[in-house]
Amino acid sequence: MRGMQDEVERAAARVRAALAREDWQDALSGVYVGWGPLMSYRPDVVERVALAVPSGTLDAVPEWRVIRAYLRRVTMRPDLRPAVYSDGAPAPEPGAAASTRAVLLTSRASAARTAGRYHEAVAWAERAEAAAREDGQVSRTLHGLFASLLVEWAFAHEFAGQPSRAVALLREAFARAEESRNPRDMADAAGELAWLLALAGSREAGEWLARRDALVAGGPAIPGLTISCHLARALRLWDALDFDAADRELDRIDARDLGEHLLFFAAARLMIGSRLSRDQGTALLSQFDTQISAIPEARTATGLNDELNRIVRADVLFIRGEAGAVLRLLAGYEAPAAPFVPARRAIAHVLAGEDDVAERLAAEVLADPRTWIRLRIEMQAVQAITARRRGDLAAATERFGAAVGNAAEHGSFMALALVPRSELEELLRLAKAPEAPPWLGRLASGAIALPPAGQRIVRLTRREERLIAALSEDADEQSLAVALSVSRNTVRTQLHTLYRKFDVNSRGALRSAARQQGLL
Repeated sequence: MRGMQDEVERAAARVRAALAREDWQDALSGVYVGWGPLMSYRPDVVERVALAVPSGTLDAVPEWRVIRAYLRRVTMRPDLRPAVYSDGAPAPEPGAAASTRAVLLTSRASAARTAGRYHEAVAWAERAEAAAREDGQVSRTLHGLFASLLVEWAFAHEFAGQPSRAVALLREAFARAEESRNPRDMADAAGELAWLLALAGSREAGEWLARRDALVAGGPAIPGLTISCHLARALRLWDALDFDAADRELDRIDARDLGEHLLFFAAARLMIGSRLSRDQGTALLSQFDTQISAIPEARTATGLNDELNRIVRADVLFIRGEAGAVLRLLAGYEAPAAPFVPARRAIAHVLAGEDDVAERLAAEVLADPRTWIRLRIEMQAVQAITARRRGDLAAATERFGAAVGNAAEHGSFMALALVPRSELEELLRLAKAPEAPPWLGRLASGAIALPPAGQRIVRLTRREERLIAALSEDADEQSLAVALSVSRNTVRTQLHTLYRKFDVNSRGALRSAARQQGLL
């Protein structure tokens, strides 16, 4: 600790001396060299340089306009901090130094990301990364700044739905920050890694949280990202079936500082509450919709936000017994990240008893190298269910044992919460374990909402879908016939076919059943 304090003071003294003699270039150079320690413990010194250097000098070093904006944001009170990063950086001049291009292009990536233009953000980030790595081969001007840039590029990839690439960049950011003596960026990278790995269901999330806690405890208060850490802890507690502690962790988050993580926060509340809710998450889903209505549509319509939105809704629909609605929610949708979508489709089919389709999808997910441990556990459980149903008890026992073993190793018990209680009891009997682990017993106890078995997937013709849509207006048979340009007898015949498909005997019950299937 004493060595770090001495290094900070030496870097600050060099910068102050340069400012005193108005040697602006040496002041800027001193900040570059001491960026890690200064930004971690003395950001006020960096801010003083940004304010003191004359405009003419700043024009010659355009990346400092970005750095100045970054400092304002870092030091601003959370309740005044804007939810998006606005780009005030000029376009790089032809022939600009690689270090200048790297910073200016990173600024554009951050602005595009927070505006919801995620594919554009990734394109800027990739160009910035190429320039920064070019600088490292030539001048090493960005040596101190590199970790900060890596964190920004990771955010661009993360929100674009490319978490695996984000994880790789964050691991490098942590290593670079450690090398350049930058505890702030080490803490930020560790916190964001914890969040992404908690989403993946990996025990590594806890290891990165411990690293970040040690960094914060080992020195002065490090101003940095905290939202990701709270979300990671809440998700790990939820995975461990400690829902009360997970809720308390979410209570520690200041809503004013959520920024881009607002949807993730709302989703965490919904995930926790829906497993304990008597209304099967209906009221909670309404609250979720209200919360995320504050997010600009551009930031929820694509990327990781869009994917998470669909995943959370799918899991609530499973609990409500609406597997058919899940398939409609995901129809035609292909997520770019870890294969959550085919995994959710596999779960829908196994809950509806369509085992051949479920097993094929589960095998595809398990064969995908991007598959996270959470999905691996889920798909092993799907395979255990289908194997037991077809009488292959050895395969069922092996697959269920693998799922339970992975869940126990990573502390991701909620990955088995997709299994209906009746199926879980059968698999537990089949395993013939002398005593089920306490967490597995709690899942089977009925205290936590699990999806019911025997869910219905209704498949309709286009004409039947049109009739269902027209039914929402509660028109009589003649009006329906006119609206659909068919005869009244055709309407009557189609209605009776729909009654049979949905197992109902009235138009009101048909509308209700169609709503459960996601058709209204």
